[in-house]
Amino acid sequence: MQTASTFLDAGWDFVGETANGMEDIWWIDEGKDYPRLWWELIPEN
Repeated sequence: MQTASTFLDAGWDFVGETANGMEDIWWIDEGKDYPRLWWELIPEN
């Protein structure tokens, strides 16, 4: 549940991928966290 491929195969649209659309609804910190909505993205300093 902490890998993007699990959700990409189900059609989820992640930030930085275009195969499932251009809306960028979700993001994931691969292997460290579960999917979150794009607006929950932690800004990099």
